[in-house]
Amino acid sequence: MSGSPVTFTATGTTGAAATIAANSPTSQSATAGTAVSAPPSVIVKDANGNPVAAVTVTFGVAPGNGTITGGSQTTTGDGIATVGSWTLSGTAGSNTLTATSGSLSGSPVTFTATGTAGAPTQLSITTQPSSTAQSGEAFTQQPVVQLEDANGNAASESGPVVTAVIATGPAGATLANATATTGGTGAASFSGLAISGPVGSYTLRFESGTLTAATSETIALSAASTTTTITAHTPDPSTVGQAISVNFSVTSNAGTPTGNVTVTDGTDSCVGTVAAGTCDLTLSTAGARTLTATYAGDANFAVSTSAGVGHTVNQAATTTTITSVTPEPSTVGQAITVAFSVTSLGGVPTGSVSVTDGAVGCTAAVTDGSCSFIPLAAGDEVLVATYSGDANFLTSDSAPVHHTVNVPPGPTSSR
Repeated sequence: MSGSPVTFTATGTTGAAATIAANSPTSQSATAGTAVSAPPSVIVKDANGNPVAAVTVTFGVAPGNGTITGGSQTTTGDGIATVGSWTLSGTAGSNTLTATSGSLSGSPVTFTATGTAGAPTQLSITTQPSSTAQSGEAFTQQPVVQLEDANGNAASESGPVVTAVIATGPAGATLANATATTGGTGAASFSGLAISGPVGSYTLRFESGTLTAATSETIALSAASTTTTITAHTPDPSTVGQAISVNFSVTSNAGTPTGNVTVTDGTDSCVGTVAAGTCDLTLSTAGARTLTATYAGDANFAVSTSAGVGHTVNQAATTTTITSVTPEPSTVGQAITVAFSVTSLGGVPTGSVSVTDGAVGCTAAVTDGSCSFIPLAAGDEVLVATYSGDANFLTSDSAPVHHTVNVPPGPTSSR
Protein backbone atom coordinates (compact mmCIF):
# COMPACT_ATOMS: atom_id res chain seq x y z
CA MET A 1 0.00 0.00 0.00
CA SER A 2 1.25 3.39 -0.86
CA GLY A 3 2.63 5.38 2.19
CA SER A 4 3.47 2.37 4.26
CA PRO A 5 5.22 2.30 6.56
CA VAL A 6 4.45 5.50 8.46
CA THR A 7 7.25 6.61 10.83
CA PHE A 8 6.66 8.38 14.13
CA THR A 9 9.42 9.98 16.36
CA ALA A 10 9.43 10.86 20.06
CA THR A 11 12.11 12.65 22.12
CA GLY A 12 12.83 11.28 25.59
CA THR A 13 13.56 14.09 28.04
CA THR A 14 15.47 13.91 31.27
CA GLY A 15 13.35 13.28 34.28
CA ALA A 16 13.58 14.96 37.65
CA ALA A 17 16.86 14.64 39.56
CA ALA A 18 16.73 11.53 41.71
CA THR A 19 20.26 10.53 42.76
CA ILE A 20 23.63 12.06 43.52
CA ALA A 21 26.95 10.15 43.57
CA ALA A 22 30.68 10.72 43.51
CA ASN A 23 32.18 11.41 40.12
CA SER A 24 35.79 11.54 41.40
CA PRO A 25 37.79 9.45 43.89
CA THR A 26 36.35 9.75 47.37
CA SER A 27 39.74 9.28 49.02
CA GLN A 28 43.06 10.97 48.22
CA SER A 29 46.01 12.64 49.91
CA ALA A 30 48.00 15.85 49.64
CA THR A 31 50.55 17.78 51.62
CA ALA A 32 48.89 19.41 54.62
CA GLY A 33 48.01 23.03 53.87
CA THR A 34 47.88 22.50 50.09
CA ALA A 35 45.04 21.92 47.60
CA VAL A 36 44.12 18.41 46.54
CA SER A 37 45.04 17.54 42.98
CA ALA A 38 41.54 16.24 42.14
CA PRO A 39 38.80 18.59 43.40
CA PRO A 40 35.78 16.52 44.52
CA SER A 41 33.12 16.08 41.85
CA VAL A 42 29.57 14.59 41.85
CA ILE A 43 27.08 13.53 39.21
CA VAL A 44 23.30 13.95 39.47
CA LYS A 45 20.95 11.58 37.59
CA ASP A 46 17.25 10.98 37.21
CA ALA A 47 15.53 7.73 38.14
CA ASN A 48 16.56 6.18 34.84
CA GLY A 49 20.23 7.08 35.22
CA ASN A 50 20.20 10.05 32.89
CA PRO A 51 22.39 13.03 33.85
CA VAL A 52 20.43 15.98 35.07
CA ALA A 53 21.61 19.52 34.41
CA ALA A 54 21.01 22.72 36.37
CA VAL A 55 20.84 21.06 39.78
CA THR A 56 22.40 23.03 42.67
CA VAL A 57 25.01 21.14 44.68
CA THR A 58 26.53 22.54 47.88
CA PHE A 59 30.05 21.55 48.88
CA GLY A 60 31.12 22.13 52.49
CA VAL A 61 33.79 21.38 55.11
CA ALA A 62 33.57 21.44 58.88
CA PRO A 63 36.02 23.60 60.90
CA GLY A 64 39.50 22.09 60.90
CA ASN A 65 38.96 20.26 57.61
CA GLY A 66 40.51 22.86 55.34
CA THR A 67 38.94 25.49 53.12
CA ILE A 68 37.13 25.47 49.75
CA THR A 69 36.36 27.81 46.93
CA GLY A 70 33.28 27.55 44.73
CA GLY A 71 31.21 25.82 47.36
CA SER A 72 27.93 26.23 45.49
CA GLN A 73 27.88 24.68 42.03
CA THR A 74 25.25 23.87 39.39
CA THR A 75 25.44 20.64 37.44
CA THR A 76 26.50 20.90 33.84
CA GLY A 77 24.73 19.31 30.90
CA ASP A 78 26.35 16.01 31.75
CA GLY A 79 25.06 16.24 35.33
CA ILE A 80 28.45 16.99 36.90
CA ALA A 81 29.23 19.54 39.61
CA THR A 82 32.82 20.14 40.82
CA VAL A 83 33.98 22.19 43.78
CA GLY A 84 36.29 25.07 42.85
CA SER A 85 39.20 23.90 45.08
CA TRP A 86 39.82 22.15 48.38
CA THR A 87 42.87 23.22 50.42
CA LEU A 88 43.55 20.85 53.30
CA SER A 89 44.10 21.86 56.91
CA GLY A 90 47.68 22.77 57.83
CA THR A 91 47.56 20.05 60.49
CA ALA A 92 48.43 16.65 59.13
CA GLY A 93 45.62 14.11 59.34
CA SER A 94 42.20 13.31 57.92
CA ASN A 95 40.00 15.97 56.27
CA THR A 96 36.34 15.53 55.23
CA LEU A 97 34.24 17.33 52.59
CA THR A 98 30.54 16.74 51.85
CA ALA A 99 28.45 17.42 48.75
CA THR A 100 24.70 17.81 49.34
CA SER A 101 21.71 18.45 47.12
CA GLY A 102 18.32 18.54 48.74
CA SER A 103 16.74 15.16 49.32
CA LEU A 104 18.42 13.34 46.47
CA SER A 105 19.23 9.73 47.12
CA GLY A 106 22.92 9.45 48.09
CA SER A 107 23.08 12.95 49.57
CA PRO A 108 25.37 13.86 51.19
CA VAL A 109 28.33 12.42 49.29
CA THR A 110 31.40 12.25 51.54
CA PHE A 111 34.99 12.77 50.36
CA THR A 112 38.09 12.30 52.54
CA ALA A 113 41.65 13.49 52.04
CA THR A 114 44.67 12.80 54.20
CA GLY A 115 46.98 15.74 54.83
CA THR A 116 50.58 14.56 55.01
CA ALA A 117 53.57 16.39 56.48
CA GLY A 118 55.67 18.40 54.10
CA ALA A 119 59.44 18.59 53.87
CA PRO A 120 61.21 19.53 57.13
CA THR A 121 61.73 23.27 57.57
CA GLN A 122 62.15 23.66 61.32
CA LEU A 123 62.97 21.97 64.63
CA SER A 124 60.72 21.64 67.65
CA ILE A 125 61.62 20.51 71.18
CA THR A 126 59.08 17.86 72.13
CA THR A 127 60.83 16.98 75.41
CA GLN A 128 62.64 19.80 77.20
CA PRO A 129 65.95 19.17 78.98
CA SER A 130 65.74 19.19 82.80
CA SER A 131 65.02 22.64 84.22
CA THR A 132 67.69 22.08 86.88
CA ALA A 133 71.02 20.33 86.41
CA GLN A 134 74.40 19.88 88.05
CA SER A 135 77.48 20.98 86.17
CA GLY A 136 79.15 18.04 84.47
CA GLU A 137 76.23 15.66 85.09
CA ALA A 138 73.91 14.43 82.34
CA PHE A 139 70.41 15.93 82.37
CA THR A 140 67.98 13.71 84.23
CA GLN A 141 65.48 14.46 81.48
CA GLN A 142 67.23 14.25 78.12
CA PRO A 143 65.81 16.42 75.31
CA VAL A 144 63.99 15.09 72.25
CA VAL A 145 63.93 17.28 69.13
CA GLN A 146 61.49 16.72 66.24
CA LEU A 147 61.76 17.67 62.56
CA GLU A 148 58.68 19.66 61.47
CA ASP A 149 57.27 21.07 58.26
CA ALA A 150 56.27 24.71 57.86
CA ASN A 151 52.88 24.00 59.47
CA GLY A 152 54.36 22.36 62.55
CA ASN A 153 53.64 18.78 61.51
CA ALA A 154 56.11 16.09 62.51
CA ALA A 155 58.21 15.30 59.46
CA SER A 156 59.37 11.70 59.26
CA GLU A 157 62.92 11.71 57.96
CA SER A 158 65.82 9.69 59.33
CA GLY A 159 69.43 10.79 59.13
CA PRO A 160 69.63 14.52 59.88
CA VAL A 161 72.01 15.32 62.74
CA VAL A 162 70.76 17.73 65.40
CA THR A 163 73.40 19.65 67.37
CA ALA A 164 72.91 21.37 70.73
CA VAL A 165 74.79 24.60 71.40
CA ILE A 166 74.72 27.02 74.33
CA ALA A 167 72.41 29.88 73.41
CA THR A 168 72.68 31.93 76.60
CA GLY A 169 74.59 31.55 79.86
CA PRO A 170 77.87 32.37 81.62
CA ALA A 171 81.01 32.35 79.49
CA GLY A 172 83.29 29.34 79.43
CA ALA A 173 80.69 26.57 79.58
CA THR A 174 80.88 23.50 77.35
CA LEU A 175 78.51 20.71 76.34
CA ALA A 176 79.08 16.97 76.36
CA ASN A 177 77.28 14.51 74.04
CA ALA A 178 75.81 17.41 72.09
CA THR A 179 74.61 15.61 68.93
CA ALA A 180 71.77 13.24 68.10
CA THR A 181 70.53 11.73 64.83
CA THR A 182 66.88 11.54 63.82
CA GLY A 183 65.21 8.17 63.47
CA GLY A 184 62.41 7.07 61.18
CA THR A 185 59.88 9.35 62.86
CA GLY A 186 62.11 12.40 62.49
CA ALA A 187 62.81 12.57 66.22
CA ALA A 188 66.34 13.02 67.60
CA SER A 189 66.70 11.71 71.16
CA PHE A 190 69.75 12.93 73.07
CA SER A 191 71.68 10.75 75.51
CA GLY A 192 74.17 11.98 78.10
CA LEU A 193 73.80 15.66 77.17
CA ALA A 194 75.38 17.75 79.95
CA ILE A 195 76.59 21.30 80.64
CA SER A 196 79.96 21.84 82.32
CA GLY A 197 80.54 25.39 83.40
CA PRO A 198 79.93 28.18 85.90
CA VAL A 199 76.83 28.19 88.06
CA GLY A 200 73.99 30.17 86.48
CA SER A 201 71.06 30.17 84.06
CA TYR A 202 71.40 28.72 80.57
CA THR A 203 69.36 28.06 77.45
CA LEU A 204 70.28 25.65 74.66
CA ARG A 205 69.70 26.05 70.94
CA PHE A 206 69.17 22.99 68.75
CA GLU A 207 70.32 23.27 65.13
CA SER A 208 70.36 21.13 61.98
CA GLY A 209 71.63 22.54 58.71
CA THR A 210 69.34 25.21 57.25
CA LEU A 211 66.33 24.24 59.38
CA THR A 212 64.94 26.88 61.71
CA ALA A 213 66.51 26.24 65.14
CA ALA A 214 64.64 25.69 68.41
CA THR A 215 65.62 27.16 71.79
CA SER A 216 65.07 25.42 75.12
CA GLU A 217 63.49 26.73 78.26
CA THR A 218 65.80 28.05 81.01
CA ILE A 219 68.10 25.58 82.76
CA ALA A 220 69.40 26.41 86.26
CA LEU A 221 72.91 24.96 86.57
CA SER A 222 74.26 24.23 90.06
CA ALA A 223 77.80 23.51 91.26
CA ALA A 224 79.46 20.39 89.92
CA SER A 225 79.80 17.35 92.14
CA THR A 226 83.30 16.45 93.31
CA THR A 227 85.06 13.40 94.68
CA THR A 228 87.70 13.85 97.37
CA THR A 229 90.11 11.00 98.10
CA ILE A 230 93.00 10.52 100.53
CA THR A 231 95.68 8.84 98.42
CA ALA A 232 98.51 8.47 100.98
CA HIS A 233 99.50 9.26 104.58
CA THR A 234 103.12 8.79 105.60
CA PRO A 235 104.68 7.64 107.79
CA ASP A 236 102.14 5.11 109.01
CA PRO A 237 102.35 4.41 111.86
CA SER A 238 103.49 7.76 113.17
CA THR A 239 104.16 8.92 116.71
CA VAL A 240 102.46 11.58 118.80
CA GLY A 241 103.65 15.00 117.70
CA GLN A 242 105.20 13.73 114.48
CA ALA A 243 104.06 15.45 111.30
CA ILE A 244 102.61 13.12 108.69
CA SER A 245 102.23 14.04 105.05
CA VAL A 246 98.66 13.47 103.84
CA ASN A 247 98.15 13.42 100.08
CA PHE A 248 94.69 13.96 98.59
CA SER A 249 92.94 14.53 95.28
CA VAL A 250 89.73 16.32 94.27
CA THR A 251 88.19 15.41 90.92
CA SER A 252 85.05 16.34 88.97
CA ASN A 253 83.48 15.47 85.63
CA ALA A 254 83.02 19.20 85.04
CA GLY A 255 86.66 20.28 85.16
CA THR A 256 89.34 21.10 87.72
CA PRO A 257 88.17 22.29 91.17
CA THR A 258 90.02 25.02 93.03
CA GLY A 259 90.17 25.97 96.71
CA ASN A 260 91.20 24.25 99.92
CA VAL A 261 91.04 20.81 101.49
CA THR A 262 91.02 20.23 105.26
CA VAL A 263 92.35 16.95 106.63
CA THR A 264 91.41 16.00 110.19
CA ASP A 265 91.18 13.14 112.65
CA GLY A 266 88.42 14.97 114.49
CA THR A 267 90.84 16.82 116.78
CA ASP A 268 93.87 17.94 114.83
CA SER A 269 93.79 19.26 111.28
CA CYS A 270 95.78 20.72 108.43
CA VAL A 271 94.80 22.65 105.31
CA GLY A 272 96.21 22.43 101.79
CA THR A 273 95.16 23.64 98.37
CA VAL A 274 93.66 21.35 95.76
CA ALA A 275 96.55 22.27 93.48
CA ALA A 276 99.16 21.30 96.10
CA GLY A 277 97.42 18.03 96.87
CA THR A 278 99.03 17.64 100.30
CA CYS A 279 99.29 19.04 103.82
CA ASP A 280 101.23 18.09 106.96
CA LEU A 281 99.15 16.88 109.88
CA THR A 282 100.53 16.61 113.42
CA LEU A 283 98.48 14.25 115.58
CA SER A 284 98.49 14.95 119.30
CA THR A 285 97.03 11.72 120.68
CA ALA A 286 98.07 8.10 120.35
CA GLY A 287 95.85 5.30 119.11
CA ALA A 288 93.89 4.29 116.04
CA ARG A 289 92.79 7.42 114.19
CA THR A 290 90.46 7.94 111.22
CA LEU A 291 91.51 10.61 108.76
CA THR A 292 89.05 12.40 106.46
CA ALA A 293 89.66 15.08 103.84
CA THR A 294 86.96 17.68 103.12
CA TYR A 295 87.00 19.86 100.02
CA ALA A 296 85.53 23.29 100.84
CA GLY A 297 84.09 23.87 97.37
CA ASP A 298 84.25 27.01 95.24
CA ALA A 299 81.87 29.02 93.08
CA ASN A 300 81.45 26.20 90.58
CA PHE A 301 82.28 22.99 92.46
CA ALA A 302 80.42 21.45 95.39
CA VAL A 303 81.75 20.39 98.79
CA SER A 304 82.76 16.75 99.22
CA THR A 305 84.32 14.60 101.94
CA SER A 306 86.52 11.57 101.45
CA ALA A 307 85.94 8.16 102.93
CA GLY A 308 87.66 7.67 106.29
CA VAL A 309 91.17 6.24 106.21
CA GLY A 310 92.70 4.44 109.21
CA HIS A 311 96.02 5.67 110.63
CA THR A 312 97.95 4.47 113.69
CA VAL A 313 99.65 6.88 116.10
CA ASN A 314 102.11 5.38 118.58
CA GLN A 315 103.22 6.89 121.88
CA ALA A 316 106.12 9.30 121.58
CA ALA A 317 109.54 8.62 123.08
CA THR A 318 110.60 10.65 126.10
CA THR A 319 113.88 11.68 127.72
CA THR A 320 114.08 11.87 131.49
CA THR A 321 116.99 13.76 133.04
CA ILE A 322 118.11 14.47 136.62
CA THR A 323 119.14 18.10 136.40
CA SER A 324 120.41 18.66 139.97
CA VAL A 325 120.70 17.19 143.46
CA THR A 326 120.87 19.52 146.44
CA PRO A 327 122.64 19.71 148.74
CA GLU A 328 125.62 17.99 147.23
CA PRO A 329 127.05 16.34 149.24
CA SER A 330 124.45 15.71 151.90
CA THR A 331 124.77 14.10 155.31
CA VAL A 332 123.01 11.13 156.79
CA GLY A 333 119.52 12.14 157.91
CA GLN A 334 119.46 15.17 155.68
CA ALA A 335 116.75 15.45 152.99
CA ILE A 336 117.93 15.94 149.45
CA THR A 337 115.97 17.54 146.63
CA VAL A 338 116.28 15.96 143.21
CA ALA A 339 115.27 18.14 140.24
CA PHE A 340 114.29 16.42 136.98
CA SER A 341 112.85 17.06 133.54
CA VAL A 342 110.91 14.97 131.06
CA THR A 343 110.97 16.06 127.43
CA SER A 344 109.67 14.72 124.12
CA LEU A 345 109.65 15.81 120.51
CA GLY A 346 105.98 14.88 120.52
CA GLY A 347 104.86 17.49 123.02
CA VAL A 348 104.62 17.90 126.78
CA PRO A 349 104.39 14.66 128.75
CA THR A 350 102.13 14.34 131.77
CA GLY A 351 102.17 11.90 134.65
CA SER A 352 104.74 11.35 137.39
CA VAL A 353 108.44 10.78 137.95
CA SER A 354 109.89 8.51 140.62
CA VAL A 355 113.44 9.04 141.93
CA THR A 356 115.21 6.28 143.85
CA ASP A 357 118.63 5.38 145.20
CA GLY A 358 117.65 1.73 145.16
CA ALA A 359 116.40 1.75 148.73
CA VAL A 360 114.30 4.82 149.20
CA GLY A 361 113.07 7.58 146.94
CA CYS A 362 110.29 10.01 146.13
CA THR A 363 107.63 10.63 143.50
CA ALA A 364 106.24 13.85 142.04
CA ALA A 365 104.31 15.07 139.03
CA VAL A 366 106.24 15.95 135.90
CA THR A 367 104.99 19.49 136.28
CA ASP A 368 106.47 19.72 139.81
CA GLY A 369 109.95 19.20 138.44
CA SER A 370 111.45 17.85 141.69
CA CYS A 371 110.89 15.74 144.77
CA SER A 372 112.71 15.19 148.08
CA PHE A 373 113.67 12.21 150.24
CA ILE A 374 116.16 11.28 153.00
CA PRO A 375 118.85 8.73 152.09
CA LEU A 376 119.25 5.99 154.69
CA ALA A 377 122.99 5.47 154.70
CA ALA A 378 126.25 7.25 154.10
CA GLY A 379 128.25 6.59 150.99
CA ASP A 380 128.12 6.98 147.24
CA GLU A 381 124.55 6.68 146.02
CA VAL A 382 123.35 6.17 142.49
CA LEU A 383 120.14 8.04 141.74
CA VAL A 384 117.81 7.20 138.84
CA ALA A 385 114.62 9.06 137.80
CA THR A 386 111.89 7.06 136.03
CA TYR A 387 109.07 8.68 134.09
CA SER A 388 105.89 6.56 134.36
CA GLY A 389 104.54 7.44 130.90
CA ASP A 390 100.95 8.32 129.94
CA ALA A 391 98.51 7.60 127.13
CA ASN A 392 100.61 9.50 124.61
CA PHE A 393 104.18 9.24 125.92
CA LEU A 394 106.42 6.25 126.62
CA THR A 395 108.15 5.61 129.94
CA SER A 396 111.85 6.44 130.21
CA ASP A 397 114.72 6.28 132.73
CA SER A 398 117.30 8.94 133.33
CA ALA A 399 121.01 8.31 133.21
CA PRO A 400 122.39 7.39 136.70
CA VAL A 401 123.57 10.34 138.78
CA HIS A 402 126.01 9.86 141.68
CA HIS A 403 125.38 11.56 145.01
CA THR A 404 127.54 11.50 148.14
CA VAL A 405 126.03 11.10 151.59
CA ASN A 406 128.52 11.90 154.35
CA VAL A 407 128.56 10.88 157.98
CA PRO A 408 127.90 13.91 160.13
CA PRO A 409 130.97 15.03 162.12
CA GLY A 410 131.17 13.75 165.72
CA PRO A 411 131.12 16.03 168.82
CA THR A 412 134.37 17.79 169.76
CA SER A 413 135.72 17.58 173.38
CA SER A 414 137.41 20.44 175.29
CA ARG A 415 140.10 19.85 177.84
